[in-house]
Amino acid sequence: MTKVANVPDATASHRQQICRLAAMSTCLHHERGVPSYTSIAKKYDRLHERFLRFAGSGGQSAFEGAVLALVNPGMSVLDAACGTGSFANSLMTKSSSIFLTMLDACPEMLYRTPTLPVEKILGRLENLPFEDGSFDLVSCAWGIETTDRPDETIRELLRVVRANGYLCLVACADVPTNSIGGWIMKRAVCIRGTGKFLDPSVLTAIESDSCVAFARQIPCRGPAIAMVIKKAA
Repeated sequence: MTKVANVPDATASHRQQICRLAAMSTCLHHERGVPSYTSIAKKYDRLHERFLRFAGSGGQSAFEGAVLALVNPGMSVLDAACGTGSFANSLMTKSSSIFLTMLDACPEMLYRTPTLPVEKILGRLENLPFEDGSFDLVSCAWGIETTDRPDETIRELLRVVRANGYLCLVACADVPTNSIGGWIMKRAVCIRGTGKFLDPSVLTAIESDSCVAFARQIPCRGPAIAMVIKKAA
């Protein structure tokens, strides 16, 4: 049983729900690799929905707002680490005239994506199977923190962005949080050693790369960091 004493603003009525959240967060982040996502593919949507509800909604909203503000008809877009495709489905509903490619490293997750007029590719963030400058916009939500070298993963994502194109990111980050959900998500992962919340400097350091025109952090709530990065000409 996960201890929940000293949780900020916790009340007795919250304690059972918080314990369930901790257990689910451990399952969701277990091993941070393809085998773990294979084992949870059937229940991933339910687990991820709870993660967003309790800890990640601020980051997700900031990320989605940035992508929708930048996307235009006729753009080629890559949804990297697409999971079961909930964001891709939303994106195609609002911007159906784009050319979307979905990529994930877990075949069971791709299998559960919606039927959409898009290309679905099995591949890893660390070694994308695309030519340089293949996409006008690349999005990656809750993916780079699952890799061993998130800094190199960001550079690999930027590699496939065309000149003057954009990379939109959101990731779990080790930032202060006063929310119960944010606190328990971070606590569960740290105690059980089942994942990591990135130092924000891992992401913000990319702005000094020569291939980057600018990198902007988008304000958001919760233990997350959202960014828009424009590739230089």
